Amino acid sequence: MSVTTPSELDQARREIAALAHLGIDLATKRERVLTHLECARQVLAGPTAPDDEDRLWWARELPRLEAELAALNELLDQRAAAGVAEAETSNGAVSLSAAS
Repeated sequence: MSVTTPSELDQARREIAALAHLGIDLATKRERVLTHLECARQVLAGPTAPDDEDRLWWARELPRLEAELAALNELLDQRAAAGVAEAETSNGAVSLSAAS
């Protein structure tokens, strides 16, 4: 597992805050990041080849994904603590709304 630097985490926090400001569904974003992390870990755990560009790309991408997941978890935890809960909208999409 890679180590996320403070600057990577700060950058991810800024990006996630911008997404939240735009009304992006953070729970769905988190699921996508988890999917990408799982893919990265599978590729990196697999057999290696000296010229494996996919493996090199995922190795570079892994710290950014881990930072993004940490930032998403922080923001979702903060919202949960502030009384914000997930609710189902009329069309079935998940959105964040204030708990009653």
